[in-house]
Amino acid sequence: SDFRFHFVGAFEVDTILPLLARYLGGLPARDDGPSTYGDTDVFFPPGKTLEFVRAGLESKAHTTMTWPARTSLDEMEMFVMRRATDVLEIRLRELLREELGSTYSAGIGYNYAPPFPKYSTTAVWFGSAPENASRMVDLVFDEITRFKTEGPTVEEVATVQELERRTVEKRLKENGYWLASL
Repeated sequence: SDFRFHFVGAFEVDTILPLLARYLGGLPARDDGPSTYGDTDVFFPPGKTLEFVRAGLESKAHTTMTWPARTSLDEMEMFVMRRATDVLEIRLRELLREELGSTYSAGIGYNYAPPFPKYSTTAVWFGSAPENASRMVDLVFDEITRFKTEGPTVEEVATVQELERRTVEKRLKENGYWLASL
């Protein structure tokens, strides 16, 4: 049909062509026109929702907070959003781990699901003792509010730029970069 396949890796073209002919060439093809997708209308519930899951015997908490990101599919907007989460992750690690000693790690991520712009999310996660989780959530919200009003510092921007530079250099040498780009 109208599907495209991308193969990335350490292989010889002459070696892979017979395999492609055998396995992909044998797939049934239909002429149903181009592929389409439909909007499944998934949405976040309004307001604040708290869910507590109790499991295991140890006294530990894993906290995850997720919000709709509401970004478009504009590549620059998504790039800026990823870099903003990089700055916030550095801040949260310094605050929650280094200053308070309340967690081993804190993470934040931006996830988008092309071609569905409405389904972008931002999430923050960390582990802690259960009695510290609520206080840490409040500190995360305080830090996000501070970031929204003050923005990143010059030092934070320089740090994120250097991290991005090293990441791009590494990915240019690896197949994962090319696979994602294709």
